[in-house]
Amino acid sequence: MATTRTARRDPASRSGELDRAVKAFLKAIPVDHLDRRLTELERWYARVEKEVRRSGLLVARAAADTARIAVMGPPPAARRGSRARRGRTAS
Repeated sequence: MATTRTARRDPASRSGELDRAVKAFLKAIPVDHLDRRLTELERWYARVEKEVRRSGLLVARAAADTARIAVMGPPPAARRGSRARRGRTAS
């Protein structure tokens, strides 16, 4: 029975193949499309973050008002209305 040897590749030729494969892969990536998608995602994230912050402020204000009313009671009706509505003029 004859033994056969498999040809071994030179490590330098393997790195050359890898280099070519990586370069071909990088050329195939649609960078401009990815850049546009990233920009869209950044805008979307900024909008969502703004809405979350605004909602958080509204909730915090409502909670503070609720706590104030629980401690001090509702404000008197005279404080809530403006002077003009009660027939007085601001001086």
